[in-house]
Amino acid sequence: MGSRQNSFAGVIQSILTAGKQLQKLVPEDTNTVSSQHKPVHSSLLRRLISTASSSTVLNNAVRLLSSLNKDAADLGDMLNLFIASVDHFPEVAEGHVAVEMAKQKLDLLIVEYRKQLGMRNLEFKSVAGTTHLIEVEWL
Repeated sequence: MGSRQNSFAGVIQSILTAGKQLQKLVPEDTNTVSSQHKPVHSSLLRRLISTASSSTVLNNAVRLLSSLNKDAADLGDMLNLFIASVDHFPEVAEGHVAVEMAKQKLDLLIVEYRKQLGMRNLEFKSVAGTTHLIEVEWL
């Protein structure tokens, strides 16, 4: 897991796996201890295990993991890391629209820049992941 995005998916997967393993340590019904469960004597540790293995934590991990675009994570594609819709991560969906609108505005601006600089073949450049740069020679 080289990329941060892929590491993020790995962390969520680890939370899910650890939570399922921790469920085996503390039975749901604390009054009944089967031979499979070794009792955890520390109340603090029992509460921590109970929280980490709670259905709320595990359900959120499953939901978040199912919302990740694994292909985008493998490619390091931050813009498409989350599968977004109006119902699910609306802020991400709105962000996609805002980015697209900004790109369209920049594409319209290149025409104006060509006129102002008198350079018909002026194009945007990308350097180290920074897009829409203009390279102008100094005379």
